[in-house]
Amino acid sequence: MKFEVKADASRHPTPKPESGKALIYVVQEGGSSRFGVDGKWVGAIRGRIYFFVPIDPGEHDLWAIGPRGLLTRVSLHQLKAEVGTTFYFVPYFVASFDTDFNLSKVDPDEGKALVARSKFSTSHQN
Repeated sequence: MKFEVKADASRHPTPKPESGKALIYVVQEGGSSRFGVDGKWVGAIRGRIYFFVPIDPGEHDLWAIGPRGLLTRVSLHQLKAEVGTTFYFVPYFVASFDTDFNLSKVDPDEGKALVARSKFSTSHQN
């Protein structure tokens, strides 16, 4: 699965959750990864960029895939979302030699700071 990722320096949206929804921000500090929710790809990021996706309240399965050479790394996360909540996730490599990949939920204040210093991006499946 390939995505076309475009950073958009001309705008920097930071919406609140839509009525009856929750909101997930995904912020990449470097490298690249793809992100999915409940069996559906919702975006990809490369470099220091972010995107967001609204979700319904309830239990959700999230995953991120980060390619690294010939190996593909996967990280899974379960999330219980309530109406009006906002979540911030950062996919990143950990351990020496980038051997492990993690999708980490971060504190909202840290998430807002990461978004503030990142470019907004859009991505489309090719």
